[in-house]
Amino acid sequence: MPETAIRPPKPINRRTASPEQIQAARKLRRRWLADIANWAIDSLTQPDPWRSFLWTAAMHPNRPRATNLALIAVQAPGEVARTYRQWQTEGRQVRRDEPGLLIYTSVIKEQEDSAP
Repeated sequence: MPETAIRPPKPINRRTASPEQIQAARKLRRRWLADIANWAIDSLTQPDPWRSFLWTAAMHPNRPRATNLALIAVQAPGEVARTYRQWQTEGRQVRRDEPGLLIYTSVIKEQEDSAP
């Protein structure tokens, strides 16, 4: 994976940024995420990334999208990614000051058709 693709774009201050700057930052972040997703999907032709993807899919059975699974496999290989509440429902507790994972995943919004 290219070194520049690993680091996310710098965040902007939404209080001081103009609407155009906010829109440009969103577009840049979406492009960055799409590049990582494309790289992750393309890498599945190799044995090691494929094994990592299959392990991630087995550990995250409730994540239906292959793109999200590939993003998790690339960003946190060998980790089980769950939210704080998901760990609580499994009877697990996160210790204070325990480091967490920040994983970017794709969000697809369904658009309503404006035509009748």
